[in-house]
Amino acid sequence: IVRYVRSMESLGGGDIKTLYRIIGQQAEMLEFVATPLTRHLGVPLSELPLKDNTLITTIVRGDDVFIPKGKDCLREGDRVILITALGGLEDLNHIYKE
Repeated sequence: IVRYVRSMESLGGGDIKTLYRIIGQQAEMLEFVATPLTRHLGVPLSELPLKDNTLITTIVRGDDVFIPKGKDCLREGDRVILITALGGLEDLNHIYKE
């Protein structure tokens, strides 16, 4: 139900592909696709102004699946999996402080 509701919320311009509530509903694991409108493409993850309690855990790039390190960057078309204690993220750009 949560996935359906949040997916419907995202129809207004968000791009959530998958959403799971975890840790007794205290956190969310989300999957987004980086689009041309995603900010900070090409910027090393270590330099991204991520909101507190948000962690990019996995990047899927083509057939490659990897746990990113600080030097890795998001690219257009990447599937980005993250965990956050924040609710209401509807777009990959919502993970940034700015």
